Amino acid sequence: NDALAAVGSAGPIVTLFITIFSGVSVGANAVIARMVGSGNKDQIGKSVHTSIAIAVLSGAIIMIVGEWITRPLLALVSTPEHVMDMAVLYLRIYFSGSIFIMLYNFEAAILRAGGDTKRPLYVLLVSGVLNILLNLFFVMSCGMSVEGVALATLVSNIVSALMLFGMLLREKGDLRISVSEVRLHSGIARGILMVGIPAAIQGMLFNIANIVLQSGINSLGATVVAGNTVGVNVEIFLYFIVAGFGQTCITFNGQNLGA
Repeated sequence: NDALAAVGSAGPIVTLFITIFSGVSVGANAVIARMVGSGNKDQIGKSVHTSIAIAVLSGAIIMIVGEWITRPLLALVSTPEHVMDMAVLYLRIYFSGSIFIMLYNFEAAILRAGGDTKRPLYVLLVSGVLNILLNLFFVMSCGMSVEGVALATLVSNIVSALMLFGMLLREKGDLRISVSEVRLHSGIARGILMVGIPAAIQGMLFNIANIVLQSGINSLGATVVAGNTVGVNVEIFLYFIVAGFGQTCITFNGQNLGA
């Protein structure tokens, strides 16, 4: 019960950063989709490689900042004292994989910009099953607690990012990645961030409200927090169904605008 409460206390913070990850990647989706629609092969390549560079740099920044603000954020949402250390451990392990989470989101955005939503889905299904299996292994077989849950998430995020990266390395078309060409092209990076940062802020505002609500829930004790965690998981599931259609509209409109 305490372990579930610790994960639940960290949940809104994790969701806040997920919206940052996915929000910034919206910029890559929009820019690359526009280049694909215009048929500008040189700009497509520069946009793809700039997106990967932004993913790595922003992931590194979030990892450092996340490790630093973990405990203050948990204190801000009134995390019960007896689960504080577990919640801190969970978040620190989670934030250590920020680069891979950003990579997956940007890699998926690159493929979506070209109209391919299937491969990111297949990769996510594989990593989701792996996450479940690792959860069972770490928690039930190894006797671990929140650190086992966090490690399972970390490993599945690494696997999903590397799988998509491998696909993009072998890609035959204009979306192919070459490691030696990964760099920031200032004009394209500016265009990605001009779309991505407002999208990230929009998601942050919504989740900041959830953090305020979580603070009140946390004050009611570990049992209430654990119960709320179960309900929030259903809410997140429904939210991402809606968000998926939004991502599709970005690709559709971006390609047509470019054309």
